[in-house]
Amino acid sequence: LNLQQQLTAAARAVKERDDRISKQAAEIDRLRRTIETKDDQLSETRARVQQERQTNERLTEQISVGLQAQSNLKEQIQKALASKQDTERQVLQLKHLIGGTP
Repeated sequence: LNLQQQLTAAARAVKERDDRISKQAAEIDRLRRTIETKDDQLSETRARVQQERQTNERLTEQISVGLQAQSNLKEQIQKALASKQDTERQVLQLKHLIGGTP
C-alpha cells in the first residue's frame, strides 16, 4: 500500500473508533440518566414505604387499644350479668322469705 492508502485506512479506522466511542458515550449518558431516574424512584419508594410502616404501626396500636377496650367491655358485661343473676337470686330468696312464690 502506498502512503496515501495507509493514511486513508488509518483515518477510516480512527473515524470508526471515534463513531464507536461516540455511540458508547451516548449509551453511557442514557444509562446514567436511567440510573438517576431509578435512584429517584427508589428514594420515593423508600419514603412511601416508611410512611406506610408508620401508618401500619399507628393502625396496629389502634387495633390493640380497640381489642383491649373490647376485652374490658366483655369483662364488664360478664360482671354485670353475674351481678344481675345474683340480684335475681336474692330477689327470689327474699320473695321466698316473705312468703312469695319461689
